[in-house]
Amino acid sequence: MMKKTKKVIKKTLRRLHNHYFMGAIFLGFLTMGFSMAVIKNSITVSAASPKVACSYRLSSWSACKSSGKQVRTIIAKTPEGCFESDLPKLERSCDYTATSNLTTDANGSTGAQVAPKGSATPVFNFLNLSAGTIISSEIKIQGTVAGASSVEFYLAPIESDISKYLGLAKSIQPGTWEYILDSKSQPNGSFYIYAKIKNSYGAYDGEKRMVIILNNNEEMQNATDGLAEAGNVSNRMSSQWQEKYFKSANCVDESICGGEADPDKDGVTNNEEYRLGINPTSSDTDQDGFLDGDEIKNGFNPLKPSIGEKSDRMVFESPKEKGEIKKDEYKVESVELVDKKDGKKLKLAGKALPNTYITIYIYSDPIVLTVKTDAQGNWSYILDKDIEDGNHQVYVAVTDNTGKITVKSEPIAFVKTAQAADIVMPAEASAQERAVSPTKSWLNSRLFLFVALGLCALALAVAILGLIRRNLNKKEENNLV
Repeated sequence: MMKKTKKVIKKTLRRLHNHYFMGAIFLGFLTMGFSMAVIKNSITVSAASPKVACSYRLSSWSACKSSGKQVRTIIAKTPEGCFESDLPKLERSCDYTATSNLTTDANGSTGAQVAPKGSATPVFNFLNLSAGTIISSEIKIQGTVAGASSVEFYLAPIESDISKYLGLAKSIQPGTWEYILDSKSQPNGSFYIYAKIKNSYGAYDGEKRMVIILNNNEEMQNATDGLAEAGNVSNRMSSQWQEKYFKSANCVDESICGGEADPDKDGVTNNEEYRLGINPTSSDTDQDGFLDGDEIKNGFNPLKPSIGEKSDRMVFESPKEKGEIKKDEYKVESVELVDKKDGKKLKLAGKALPNTYITIYIYSDPIVLTVKTDAQGNWSYILDKDIEDGNHQVYVAVTDNTGKITVKSEPIAFVKTAQAADIVMPAEASAQERAVSPTKSWLNSRLFLFVALGLCALALAVAILGLIRRNLNKKEENNLV
C-alpha cells in the first residue's frame, strides 16, 4: 500500500512539473511574439514622417526700453500643428540712449536736432524725391538721417499692403544715404517708396513718397500697333499680325500661332489677343506686374499700367496658404551663397513665364522681392541683405490685380549657414529632423520596444528556472525509488 501511494505521488509531481515547464515555455514564446509585433510597429512608427518644423513670422524689434532690453513677438507660425524647434530669439540687449535726427529748416537747410530724451524714433528726409515723381529710368534717391546703422528701401503698390524689398542704401557721407533705383527692374504702376531705418533701438519705417514708374517698352508699342491694326475683328488674325509676332504670315504650328493657342500662357487665346491688341508673346503686355488674363478677368485694361486709379485696397496673401501650384512653369531651381565685395550673399534662381514680373517670398521673415524673367523665362536674384542662419522656405508666385496669388511654385526648403546655403530635399529634411529632434511617437515606440524585450527576457528566465527545477525533481524522484 505504501509503495503504491509513493508511485501516485511521484506521478502527480511529474505531471505538475511538466505542466509548469510547458507553461513557462508557452509564456516565453507568447512574449517573444508580442515583442516582435511591437518591434515591427516601432519601425513603422519611426519611419513615418514627423511633424514639420515651424516657420515663424516675427514683429520688428521694439524700441530700446529703460531696462536695456528690446523685445519682439511671434506674429504667426506655420504650418498648423508644426513642431516647435529652434525658437527664435525674442529678447536682446540694447543701449538705452537718446539719438539725434537731421531736420530741414524753413530755408531748406539740413541740420541736426537732438530727439527728445528717451525717444529713439529716427526721421528720414528725402533730398531729391518729391511726391508724384514719374520715374522712367535710373534715379539716385538720397536722404538724411542721423544715428542709423543701415537704411533699406522698400516699394509698396499704392493699392496694396505688400511691401517689396528693393535694397540697401549706401552711406555717401555721415548722415546721408543714397540708393540707386533702376525702374526697369520694377513693374509699371503707382507705388509708395520709403526707407526702413535701423539703429541700436530697432527698425523704423520712414515717410512714404508716392512715385509713378512708367517705362515705355517695345511690348507695349507693339501691342498698341496691333490694336490699331486689329480694330474690332474677332476670331481672325491678319497675315501682318502673324508676321509681326510669329515671324511667318501663315501659321505652321497651330499649338503656337493658332487661333486657340496661348503661347505666352497668360490665359488669353491668340484670337482674343488679336481682338484686344495684346501682345501674344508677352504674358504681361503693359509690364505692370499683372498677367493679361488676370487683368481682363478683373476688369482692367491690359494695355494700360495701373497708376493708382483703383480704390479698393489689395490684401496680402501668403503663398503658404493660397495659390495654385504650377510646378512646371514656376520653379526655384537653385539656392546658394555667392562671394560679393561686402561678403557672401544669398542668390536665388529659377524659371517662370518669359518676360514676366514674379514675386519671391522668403520665409520665415517674410522677405518679399520682385524680379523680371528674361526671354527664356530664367530669373535670378542676389539679396544684398543678410538673413539669419537656419531653415528657410522660398516660393515664387504671381498675383492678380486684387492682390490674390493666382499661381505659385512648389515650396523649396533650404538651410543657410555662414558659409553655404543648400536646398534640403523633403526626405532629407524629415531625416534631419528625426536625427536632431526625436518626435513623441519615436520615443513612445522605443519605450514599447524596451518593455517588450524586458518581458521576453523574463519569460526566458522563467523557462530556464523551470527546466532547472524539473531536473532537480527528477533526481529527488530517483532517490525516492
